[in-house]
Amino acid sequence: MTTYVGRLIKALYVTSDPSLSDQETYPLRTDSQGRLMTTATGGSSDTLLGALTETAPSTDTASSGLNGRLQRIAQRLTSALTALAATPQAVAATNRSTTIATGGTAQALAGGTPVNGWSVSNPDALAESLWVSDTGTAAANAAGSIEIVPGFSYETPPGRRPAGAVSVVAATTGHKFTASTW
Repeated sequence: MTTYVGRLIKALYVTSDPSLSDQETYPLRTDSQGRLMTTATGGSSDTLLGALTETAPSTDTASSGLNGRLQRIAQRLTSALTALAATPQAVAATNRSTTIATGGTAQALAGGTPVNGWSVSNPDALAESLWVSDTGTAAANAAGSIEIVPGFSYETPPGRRPAGAVSVVAATTGHKFTASTW
Protein backbone atom coordinates (compact mmCIF):
# COMPACT_ATOMS: atom_id res chain seq x y z
CA MET A 1 0.00 0.00 0.00
CA THR A 2 2.81 2.43 0.86
CA THR A 3 4.39 1.89 -2.57
CA TYR A 4 1.09 2.56 -4.32
CA VAL A 5 0.37 5.70 -2.29
CA GLY A 6 3.96 6.84 -2.70
CA ARG A 7 3.83 6.48 -6.45
CA LEU A 8 0.47 8.26 -6.52
CA ILE A 9 1.94 11.15 -4.54
CA LYS A 10 4.97 11.22 -6.81
CA ALA A 11 2.71 11.32 -9.87
CA LEU A 12 0.52 14.07 -8.44
CA TYR A 13 2.99 16.20 -6.55
CA VAL A 14 6.69 15.45 -6.97
CA THR A 15 6.91 15.01 -10.75
CA SER A 16 9.31 17.95 -11.07
CA ASP A 17 12.16 16.11 -9.28
CA PRO A 18 13.95 14.05 -11.98
CA SER A 19 16.38 12.59 -9.42
CA LEU A 20 13.64 10.32 -8.03
CA SER A 21 13.18 6.95 -9.73
CA ASP A 22 9.99 4.94 -10.16
CA GLN A 23 11.40 2.35 -7.75
CA GLU A 24 11.49 4.75 -4.80
CA THR A 25 8.64 4.72 -2.31
CA TYR A 26 7.25 7.54 -0.23
CA PRO A 27 6.40 6.48 3.35
CA LEU A 28 3.74 8.79 4.80
CA ARG A 29 4.10 10.52 8.18
CA THR A 30 3.05 13.75 9.89
CA ASP A 31 5.24 16.49 11.25
CA SER A 32 4.94 18.14 14.68
CA GLN A 33 2.16 20.47 13.41
CA GLY A 34 0.04 17.60 12.06
CA ARG A 35 0.91 18.22 8.41
CA LEU A 36 1.22 15.21 6.12
CA MET A 37 4.82 14.73 5.04
CA THR A 38 6.67 12.29 2.81
CA THR A 39 10.35 11.48 2.45
CA ALA A 40 11.64 9.80 -0.66
CA THR A 41 13.72 6.78 0.36
CA GLY A 42 17.31 7.61 -0.24
CA GLY A 43 16.51 11.34 -0.25
CA SER A 44 16.99 13.96 2.41
CA SER A 45 14.24 16.52 1.73
CA ASP A 46 10.64 16.48 2.94
CA THR A 47 7.81 17.58 0.71
CA LEU A 48 4.85 19.32 2.36
CA LEU A 49 1.52 17.90 1.22
CA GLY A 50 -0.87 19.92 3.37
CA ALA A 51 -2.39 19.80 6.84
CA LEU A 52 -4.41 16.74 7.84
CA THR A 53 -7.15 19.07 9.11
CA GLU A 54 -7.33 21.05 5.85
CA THR A 55 -10.91 21.36 4.60
CA ALA A 56 -11.98 20.77 1.04
CA PRO A 57 -12.22 23.90 -1.14
CA SER A 58 -15.74 25.17 -1.77
CA THR A 59 -15.34 25.13 -5.57
CA ASP A 60 -13.44 22.97 -8.04
CA THR A 61 -11.12 25.84 -8.97
CA ALA A 62 -10.36 27.30 -5.50
CA SER A 63 -6.80 27.13 -4.19
CA SER A 64 -5.98 24.35 -1.74
CA GLY A 65 -3.31 21.89 -0.70
CA LEU A 66 -3.22 18.31 -1.86
CA ASN A 67 -5.31 17.06 1.08
CA GLY A 68 -8.05 19.61 0.39
CA ARG A 69 -7.99 18.86 -3.34
CA LEU A 70 -8.28 15.11 -2.70
CA GLN A 71 -11.21 15.75 -0.32
CA ARG A 72 -12.93 17.83 -3.04
CA ILE A 73 -12.40 15.04 -5.59
CA ALA A 74 -13.86 12.52 -3.12
CA GLN A 75 -16.91 14.77 -2.58
CA ARG A 76 -17.50 15.12 -6.33
CA LEU A 77 -17.12 11.35 -6.87
CA THR A 78 -19.59 10.66 -4.05
CA SER A 79 -22.10 13.09 -5.55
CA ALA A 80 -21.73 11.53 -9.01
CA LEU A 81 -22.11 7.98 -7.70
CA THR A 82 -25.15 8.96 -5.63
CA ALA A 83 -26.81 10.50 -8.69
CA LEU A 84 -26.08 7.40 -10.80
CA ALA A 85 -27.43 5.06 -8.13
CA ALA A 86 -30.69 6.97 -7.68
CA THR A 87 -33.66 4.82 -8.62
CA PRO A 88 -36.06 6.53 -11.03
CA GLN A 89 -39.49 7.07 -9.53
CA ALA A 90 -42.25 4.95 -11.06
CA VAL A 91 -44.97 7.00 -12.71
CA ALA A 92 -48.49 5.67 -13.23
CA ALA A 93 -49.61 5.41 -16.86
CA THR A 94 -53.04 6.54 -18.01
CA ASN A 95 -54.82 4.44 -20.63
CA ARG A 96 -55.63 6.56 -23.72
CA SER A 97 -56.70 3.72 -26.03
CA THR A 98 -59.56 4.58 -28.39
CA THR A 99 -60.45 4.79 -32.08
CA ILE A 100 -60.03 7.44 -34.76
CA ALA A 101 -63.17 9.60 -34.62
CA THR A 102 -62.96 10.89 -38.21
CA GLY A 103 -60.67 9.28 -40.78
CA GLY A 104 -58.04 11.66 -42.17
CA THR A 105 -58.51 14.19 -39.34
CA ALA A 106 -55.94 14.40 -36.54
CA GLN A 107 -57.22 14.12 -32.99
CA ALA A 108 -55.62 14.77 -29.60
CA LEU A 109 -54.34 11.75 -27.72
CA ALA A 110 -54.98 13.44 -24.37
CA GLY A 111 -56.00 16.81 -23.01
CA GLY A 112 -52.60 18.51 -23.08
CA THR A 113 -48.94 17.57 -23.09
CA PRO A 114 -48.06 14.32 -21.29
CA VAL A 115 -45.82 15.04 -18.31
CA ASN A 116 -43.18 12.33 -18.81
CA GLY A 117 -43.90 10.35 -21.97
CA TRP A 118 -46.34 8.42 -24.12
CA SER A 119 -46.72 5.31 -26.24
CA VAL A 120 -49.00 4.38 -29.14
CA SER A 121 -49.49 0.93 -30.69
CA ASN A 122 -51.16 0.18 -34.00
CA PRO A 123 -52.75 -3.26 -33.46
CA ASP A 124 -55.45 -2.76 -36.07
CA ALA A 125 -55.98 -5.59 -38.56
CA LEU A 126 -56.42 -2.98 -41.29
CA ALA A 127 -53.34 -2.70 -43.47
CA GLU A 128 -52.95 1.01 -42.84
CA SER A 129 -50.52 3.12 -40.88
CA LEU A 130 -51.21 5.32 -37.91
CA TRP A 131 -49.37 8.65 -37.69
CA VAL A 132 -48.46 10.42 -34.43
CA SER A 133 -46.70 13.65 -33.48
CA ASP A 134 -45.88 15.63 -30.34
CA THR A 135 -44.36 18.52 -32.28
CA GLY A 136 -47.48 19.60 -34.17
CA THR A 137 -50.57 18.16 -35.84
CA ALA A 138 -50.02 14.59 -37.05
CA ALA A 139 -50.41 14.06 -40.80
CA ALA A 140 -49.50 11.20 -43.15
CA ASN A 141 -45.96 11.56 -44.53
CA ALA A 142 -45.54 15.00 -42.90
CA ALA A 143 -42.40 16.36 -41.25
CA GLY A 144 -42.55 15.78 -37.49
CA SER A 145 -45.03 12.89 -37.80
CA ILE A 146 -44.01 9.35 -36.91
CA GLU A 147 -45.48 6.44 -38.89
CA ILE A 148 -46.59 3.39 -36.93
CA VAL A 149 -47.26 0.49 -39.29
CA PRO A 150 -49.78 -2.23 -38.30
CA GLY A 151 -48.48 -4.44 -35.50
CA PHE A 152 -45.87 -1.93 -34.27
CA SER A 153 -45.59 0.67 -31.52
CA TYR A 154 -43.80 3.90 -30.69
CA GLU A 155 -42.75 5.00 -27.20
CA THR A 156 -40.91 8.14 -26.20
CA PRO A 157 -37.29 7.27 -25.43
CA PRO A 158 -36.15 7.30 -21.77
CA GLY A 159 -35.27 10.81 -20.64
CA ARG A 160 -37.12 12.51 -23.51
CA ARG A 161 -40.12 14.52 -22.44
CA PRO A 162 -42.85 15.25 -24.98
CA ALA A 163 -42.43 18.52 -26.87
CA GLY A 164 -46.17 19.21 -26.86
CA ALA A 165 -49.62 17.67 -27.03
CA VAL A 166 -49.74 14.36 -28.93
CA SER A 167 -51.96 14.07 -31.98
CA VAL A 168 -52.93 10.92 -33.88
CA VAL A 169 -54.35 10.38 -37.37
CA ALA A 170 -55.28 7.42 -39.60
CA ALA A 171 -57.12 7.24 -42.90
CA THR A 172 -60.13 5.22 -41.67
CA THR A 173 -62.83 6.21 -39.18
CA GLY A 174 -62.93 3.69 -36.32
CA HIS A 175 -59.24 2.70 -36.65
CA LYS A 176 -58.34 1.24 -33.23
CA PHE A 177 -55.13 2.09 -31.40
CA THR A 178 -53.70 1.41 -27.96
CA ALA A 179 -52.09 4.32 -26.14
CA SER A 180 -50.80 5.42 -22.75
CA THR A 181 -49.46 8.65 -21.30
CA TRP A 182 -47.44 9.10 -18.14
